[in-house]
Amino acid sequence: MQKTNHNIKRFLLLISLLLFIFILLTSTNQLFGASRIELTYELDRSNVPTLNEYDLTYSVDIGDGVNIAVVDELGQPIDHWQDLNSTTITFTTNVTSFQVQVEGASNPEDIGTISKLSLKDGYLWAYSHGFDDNFWLDEQRQVFLDRNIPATYNLVSDFITESDTGPGSFDITEFQEMMDAGWSINNHSTNHEEGCSADWTLADRKADVLKAQAKLQNLIALSSRPDYNVIGFSIPCGDFIQYDHYPQVVFDIRDNNEETLLYVEGGLDAWPPIMDVTSPIDPNALVLRDGRIDGVNGFAEGIIDVFDDIHWRTTSDLFEVNLPYWYTTFSHGSDLFGDNTSALVETLDYLIATYGEDGTNEVWIAPTDVVYSYLILRDKATVSLVNSQVVTPTAIPVTLTPTSIPEMTPTSTSTQTPVPTSTSTQTPMPTPDPAACNELENPSFDNGTTDWQSFGTLEIVSGRTGDGLAVSNGYASQAISVSQIETFTFKGFTAMSPLDAQSWTGVGVDYLDSTGQEIGDAALQIIPIVADEFVEFEITDTLPEGAESIVIWLFSSSTEAQFIIDDLIFEWESCEVLPPTATPTPTQEPTVESTATATIVISETVTPIATVLPTDTPTAEPSEQPQTGTLMYIYMPILTR
Repeated sequence: MQKTNHNIKRFLLLISLLLFIFILLTSTNQLFGASRIELTYELDRSNVPTLNEYDLTYSVDIGDGVNIAVVDELGQPIDHWQDLNSTTITFTTNVTSFQVQVEGASNPEDIGTISKLSLKDGYLWAYSHGFDDNFWLDEQRQVFLDRNIPATYNLVSDFITESDTGPGSFDITEFQEMMDAGWSINNHSTNHEEGCSADWTLADRKADVLKAQAKLQNLIALSSRPDYNVIGFSIPCGDFIQYDHYPQVVFDIRDNNEETLLYVEGGLDAWPPIMDVTSPIDPNALVLRDGRIDGVNGFAEGIIDVFDDIHWRTTSDLFEVNLPYWYTTFSHGSDLFGDNTSALVETLDYLIATYGEDGTNEVWIAPTDVVYSYLILRDKATVSLVNSQVVTPTAIPVTLTPTSIPEMTPTSTSTQTPVPTSTSTQTPMPTPDPAACNELENPSFDNGTTDWQSFGTLEIVSGRTGDGLAVSNGYASQAISVSQIETFTFKGFTAMSPLDAQSWTGVGVDYLDSTGQEIGDAALQIIPIVADEFVEFEITDTLPEGAESIVIWLFSSSTEAQFIIDDLIFEWESCEVLPPTATPTPTQEPTVESTATATIVISETVTPIATVLPTDTPTAEPSEQPQTGTLMYIYMPILTR
């Protein structure tokens, strides 16, 4: 019987050893997966004038690479997309430094070529609409507001009234509402009638432009977008004198850096009234515009014909190269030029349904200054690949209680005195200690920034309890495995010293799948009210399906103040302190004459390898009561944030 028992033990030992080796081999495969290529790019905007938008869309060749990620210099993900069977990815961002990460590319030397797309988000053509002269525009404006599409106001500064002066007027309140709605502003002269005078000199027109510009910028300074700049001028009259004088005046102002004006809207007898915006555009060319929406019944049919013509030009196989185009229309108040509101509805609805988001989704609809800003940035900024490196993916083993596998050394006899009947008492459940289920390492920063990834200016300062972490113009982050967690709470305390109302400070959680791709996030902006006072924050969320790990992050954009964090806790739905095991009180001590003991030594063959941590020492000596447990490996991605 004893021999049989020993054979069974040897068999179990063999199975345990094979299982252990299998785990190591599996870990090796994960550790030595496909290398990741990190391509870092920088955008030089030193030759770019002041704009209102700095978005640029890029295309990067990634070959047959997989698991693509694009991140900014803070490690925050940038959305990208890839057409089916395409070897390039596309993304839009306004940052000046970003990184493309590619795994599994068979020819690394052939990837990384980057280009700027002709139009934002890869659209084939662009469309803008403007409203002239301030008056009787309520109905037409509502057409765009109802469809959540911003347009441009070509404003005559003297026609902006202090208060509502009756139907058709345009006052300061309406001006602020349009700024709140994200609309754009063009300078359309100080006084339309005087600006049309044939007797005015170039000096007269320059004074007119500068006076209007000053009033518009003063009103903008009081709006919800005080940093907005008027960069466009719309010619107020349609004769040759104005079309000769105003461009000279505006471009002279631009070239002498007297104001932020960059372009002039106009167009006299231009047909078709569309612009080829192939890079580079001529900065002295007029932005053409079509005014045929005005009229007794409007001229919707003619505008729609132009839409169809541009679609043909940008998609037809008859052209060796399909060029990008920009089409701009404008209209005046409906009370002055008939029922042009219905014409505007007809043209806009046709555009959206046919070539917009409800159709082929090939047209970018945006205000004139937004489109022009993109074109200038595209032409004047330079993007360069500044670094390319190959990184071998690294896995961090999280070690739990290991199994101690005994070597069974049989003896000639082995008897055990029966254990006598015993009584036991149950110690009451203690109050849960948050630290007992806190998955974060170094959550109170008592060990400095150990276990935290960081960027920017970080300093260990006096915290809420002991040390705390102060972040200025940077971030700190830590990765956690969450494959066994469904709902969690992330909480802690923050303060700011001194207050900086212009910065963005906050905390958050990024959710990653098994490949390290972000599949969601939860962010919380923290707005301190009192300097140097700690306040508690809390994020409670349910992990999205497929989340295998998360990245906790702490961020501040302030260069003037310290964002101080302390006493962080990450706990989950089932987190609890288990009651202690019942302790038996025997009436007599048991006697064990013989117990098998052994050890297994496995040489390290992979790097890194999990460190086996011993369990708490049991009451009985190890030779009498072998330890048991389970060895688990949970791999988390190391992210550069």
